[in-house]
Amino acid sequence: MSQQSSEGPLLDITVEELADRLTDGIPENLQLVDVREDREVEIASIKG
Repeated sequence: MSQQSSEGPLLDITVEELADRLTDGIPENLQLVDVREDREVEIASIKG
């Protein structure tokens, strides 16, 4: 996985910026649940 394209990185943003963009793109009727300390991730549930 040490290969790099001559065009530079595909994502030239930080993880925080990426998370913000993903969060902004989530519809209001979609509710994300917490990621718990025991690393169990619940599936995002649709309200209604």
